[in-house]
Amino acid sequence: MAGLFGLLALLFPAFAMPLPPILRTYWFEGHVLLAFFAYALFGIGAILGTLFLLGRGRTLLDFQYRVILMGYSFFSLSMISGGIWGYYAWGTYWLWTPKELWTSILWLFYSLWLHLRLKGGQGDRMVAWGALIGFAITLFTYLGVSILMKSSHSF
Repeated sequence: MAGLFGLLALLFPAFAMPLPPILRTYWFEGHVLLAFFAYALFGIGAILGTLFLLGRGRTLLDFQYRVILMGYSFFSLSMISGGIWGYYAWGTYWLWTPKELWTSILWLFYSLWLHLRLKGGQGDRMVAWGALIGFAITLFTYLGVSILMKSSHSF
């Protein structure tokens, strides 16, 4: 599959221009890298929730918790590094753009999810569905906001 995408990439011209100075910082690179790791872990958590709902066993929820907690940690660090980068780029830590607003909604959702998990066995299905809803919010935050709304995150 990766080879197919590599071949398809050959059809498009390469952008051989230097990055703008605003994007050439370690804060920006860390921000993007941490966010993508978090998104990937949220996706794995959603897969584990789906497998649990299909009857694959309770142990999946314990692994799901660890994966999403790790994703939440990476996402929190991404928000911090993004704020620091934003301060260097625009002179403020927060601009209230749609992307930043939906990022905070996503962070608050997973904060709630991590606390709901403490309900114990009676909330297992709710926790599994919560991971699926969280990943839907993740996809909207990453793709939907970028496509539907104008933001400083639209490059």
